[in-house]
Amino acid sequence: MANLEEVLQAPESRFDDITKLCCMVFKVPIALVSLVDEKVQWFKSVQGLPGVDHTPRNMSFCAWTLLPAYPEALVVEDALLDARFKDNPLVVGAPYIRFYAGCPLVCSNGMRLGSLCIIDKNPRSFDAESCNMLANMAEMVIREIERDKALEEQRLQQERAAKGEQTHKQLLRAIDCFTEAIMLVDMSGDNWSIMFANESWESVTGGLRTPGHAINFWSVFQVPASAKNSQSSVTEEFSEAIANQQNFELLVSFAAGKGVNTYCGTGPRCYAMAQFRCAANTGLDKHMPLIAIPNFLPNTHDSSHSFYFTTLKELPMGLTSNGSQSLPMGTQSMAPFSLMAGNEPFADIKLGPLLGKGAFGRVYRGKQLLLAKVRDGPASRQCQ
Repeated sequence: MANLEEVLQAPESRFDDITKLCCMVFKVPIALVSLVDEKVQWFKSVQGLPGVDHTPRNMSFCAWTLLPAYPEALVVEDALLDARFKDNPLVVGAPYIRFYAGCPLVCSNGMRLGSLCIIDKNPRSFDAESCNMLANMAEMVIREIERDKALEEQRLQQERAAKGEQTHKQLLRAIDCFTEAIMLVDMSGDNWSIMFANESWESVTGGLRTPGHAINFWSVFQVPASAKNSQSSVTEEFSEAIANQQNFELLVSFAAGKGVNTYCGTGPRCYAMAQFRCAANTGLDKHMPLIAIPNFLPNTHDSSHSFYFTTLKELPMGLTSNGSQSLPMGTQSMAPFSLMAGNEPFADIKLGPLLGKGAFGRVYRGKQLLLAKVRDGPASRQCQ
């Protein structure tokens, strides 16, 4: 934190966009980006607590996300029933916190700066899918915090590459965030509302972001008519993937140009591969660090969890024999829809012989880990 003093300055809209989104998605009155130093918890963005910009660290809920050895979300469903917080001045007095959920802000070097948290004045339940979505939003916050450093690192990497020197990859996740268009899309209806888009949205699509106002995904994008299948023929495929909370890719086209009028399709067409990752059970992308989800939170597999993070990877245009533009090379025979390979964190772990079992669960010798402990529970089997 001592090296990030500029982060503690006045709130910025790029953080406010995320906290406003949290209030809307999770239906809570309060959302905060908190940064914790030795004595004080500072609020980089505040929704629902006007005029408040900090609290003492010894009263902070968010400081508890810094304590575990590995990054872990903190969920308190009823603060009055939690021994850690029942006498906290922020619980027994204003703002009368009853529910709290916060995910740590983990830097590229592994340091935790604070948390993105949501708060309610009434107790409420929270599920693992919602917690995973909150962790993804916390990742968006940390990339914004590291933005200037990431762009400077990108410039230095280009200089090193030009000199034939080895480059550093520590800030790759933040660099990617500012060169790729990333959206949060509500796919619960037919229109697919774009709830949030990062700044690269404008440079990639040529459209204007309108924070707080959802945009119809299908008013911006189309499945190319010359692709292997039409948009209507892939609707059933992606509808099934959404119902099963699966990740998938979709070949789309959009109108190039500037301003929202290009959504009408009047400009030259550009093509992109849109990667849809379920916000309820998947990380924002491959660069995101794992955040532990409390094991008491149920896995509901609720069909209402239809939020997807969508990354656009623009494709270079092809050319016809007369020099006019065509579909990108290699996409003419490509199916516009395909499922993405799973990225479960333990998918590649193979269990060896059973070493013992008891009330805690069972312990196996691991082939890629020294030991693996599997705990049995009514919702699912959990591996540590």
